[in-house]
Amino acid sequence: EFRLTGDIHALKKAFGKVDPDWLDLARHDTAMLERDYAEAARFLSAIPPKIFTGPPERRPAHSKAFYEAILAVAANAGSKQQALEVARNDTEVRLSSEAATVGIDKPDTDLALLYAFLGRKEEAIRQAERAIELAGAGLIEKNEASAALAMVYAQTAESEKAIALIEHLLTVPVELQRGAVYNMTLTDLKWRWQWDPLRSHPRFQKILTSPEPKTRY
Repeated sequence: EFRLTGDIHALKKAFGKVDPDWLDLARHDTAMLERDYAEAARFLSAIPPKIFTGPPERRPAHSKAFYEAILAVAANAGSKQQALEVARNDTEVRLSSEAATVGIDKPDTDLALLYAFLGRKEEAIRQAERAIELAGAGLIEKNEASAALAMVYAQTAESEKAIALIEHLLTVPVELQRGAVYNMTLTDLKWRWQWDPLRSHPRFQKILTSPEPKTRY
C-alpha cells in the first residue's frame, strides 16, 4: 500500500505482518525514508546477524556494511569516509566470490553506488554499466541494474541522464527487492534522500507530480 499511496503510516501499520527476524530491517528502512538517522542507526544495529549471513535468496538486498555506509553518508557523519571504504572493501570481496552470482546478492550495483559516494565518478558509471551487462538477457535484471545506474547518475551530477533513465524505468517491469535503496517506484523517488540532487530539476518535479506511468510489458 505504501508504494501505491506514498503514505508512510501504511508502511508502519504493516509492521505487524513482518517476520520478526526482518522487523528491524523494515523499521530501519522506514526511519531512513523519514530521515530519522538516529532511529535508523538504532534499528540497524539491532538486526540479527543471521539476516545477513543466511542463504542468498533470504538475505536483504545489501550487506550490513553497505547499509552502514549509506546511513553515514545520509547523516553526514564524520565517519562516512571510513564507512564507505569498509563497505567498498567488503563489497569487492563479495564480488570476487562465487556466492555473489547466486540469488539476490548483487555486489556489482552496490560497488557502483559506493564509488559514486566516494566521488569516483568514472569508476561508478563504468561499474554500473558492467552490472547491466552482467544481467545478461534477463529484462527485469537489466532494469534493476539500470535503476542503480540512474542513482549513480543522480549522485555524480549527470541529472539529464538520470532523469531520462528514470522516465524509462517507470514504464517497464522492475523487481522490488527488500530494503534495496534503488527500488524504482514513484514513491521511492519521492521519499529517498539519494534522489535529492534531482529535486530542483523541472523534469524531475514533473515526474513526482504526475501519476505513476503504466507498465509496458
